[in-house]
Amino acid sequence: MTPIRIFFNLELGFRTKFDRQPKSNSPILFFVLIAYAFFIVGCSKSIEPRNVSFYGEYFDLELLIMNPERNKIQILELHAKEFNNKDLEKLPSLPELSILSIRGTQISELKSLSITKFPKLATILANETNLDDAGILNWQNPPVLTKLNFANTKIQNPTWLALFPKLRNLNIENTGVASINEIINCPDLVNLWLADTSVVSIKPLYSLQNLNYVSIDSLPIPDEELKEFRKELPYAKLVRRGSIF
Repeated sequence: MTPIRIFFNLELGFRTKFDRQPKSNSPILFFVLIAYAFFIVGCSKSIEPRNVSFYGEYFDLELLIMNPERNKIQILELHAKEFNNKDLEKLPSLPELSILSIRGTQISELKSLSITKFPKLATILANETNLDDAGILNWQNPPVLTKLNFANTKIQNPTWLALFPKLRNLNIENTGVASINEIINCPDLVNLWLADTSVVSIKPLYSLQNLNYVSIDSLPIPDEELKEFRKELPYAKLVRRGSIF
């Protein structure tokens, strides 16, 4: 709602409320409305875009590149189905961006997301994409990431976890991952989603003292390991659908 439209709506409301009041109130009411309109205008100028979303089959990236307020964008959602690696390379520098979602796109690598262009980027949601291990391993200069969602992608061997020592949340559900030995490179990890992978052992998790939640639905984890997990990490939850160990 624009300031002018707010002004006229308020004027109508005040007139309805005070139409039976003495005529002497009219000048006072007028000045009150004028002051309120200036207040709204001042507020509207201070409100800047922080969240930008693009959906559909495709979109013109120039809409983002030409946005005069792009340096203030903190959350960017690029969910166009045909969005690909070349499009990702064209993204301009976004110094305030903290969350990037490219879910459901054709992305298969992330090397263009450098800390130089995106210094505050902490969360990447790349689930349901074509991302594979090679597309992460060739990432030469990644930002300091704390949350990654790579569920329903083509990853299989997460040796790339060494790139993310500050990681706190990791989702690799429904992927071909069979071993999580590299998880020891993420000592700050708090939440981990492993359901519907090929993981058969959770021993590497014993050393993660900050761990709070692990989903293991459909995983054939031996009972001995489950008991040892509870012993080593008594406050962490191992969760399967319908039960918490």
